[in-house]
Amino acid sequence: MKVNELIEKLAVSERTAKRDLEKIRALIEYRGSKKTGGYFLSEYMLSKLGKESND
Repeated sequence: MKVNELIEKLAVSERTAKRDLEKIRALIEYRGSKKTGGYFLSEYMLSKLGKESND
């Protein structure tokens, strides 16, 4: 998911979304380029949920 998608879904400012992402940094990771990438659950979080990555 991209930051602008989070902003829209959560109805928050860009600053709030980025600040919140920093708080959960261990649970997520950014993949891809700045322009086309997005945030995904980290391998650590997927393992806690008992799921495998779907790259």
